[in-house]
Amino acid sequence: MTGDATLSHGALRQGPAEWALLFTLVVLWGSSFMLVRVSLDAFTPLAVTAGRLLIGAGVLGLVLVAMRRRVSQQPRHWLFFLAMAPGDRWPSPRGSPES
Repeated sequence: MTGDATLSHGALRQGPAEWALLFTLVVLWGSSFMLVRVSLDAFTPLAVTAGRLLIGAGVLGLVLVAMRRRVSQQPRHWLFFLAMAPGDRWPSPRGSPES
């Protein structure tokens, strides 16, 4: 089926490697919430946020190095990055959970 965009049912089967990767993702994702809660006992929210951003940027930098890729220098890409930077910091139309 070369060139065909459809997948057969056999292509959707998961082997042990895929399950191990999924389990690793679940552990990493879930543990981040626990670690944030624990770290807030010792650090300010600003320090925790800054630390998470620095760790994330460092990991993404290592991925770029490992893949031998460079960050785009095109201004339109940086404008997109800057526009997306506030992310979930915009006020919610429903208000905060505390209100």
